[in-house]
Amino acid sequence: MVVSIGWNPYYKNTKKSMETHIMHTFKEDFYGEILNVAIVGYLRPEKNFDSLEYPLT
Repeated sequence: MVVSIGWNPYYKNTKKSMETHIMHTFKEDFYGEILNVAIVGYLRPEKNFDSLEYPLT
């Protein structure tokens, strides 16, 4: 699981959001359910990149 917490460009960076990306395939979906998330590590601060290639290299 990866979590991104920061400014949301969809709202023109006026609101912060938390996006949780679950990298696992489940047999059933759980849309509409409550999800508890425990943050146990920190990778890097929020940053803008000039292209999609830079963060992948």
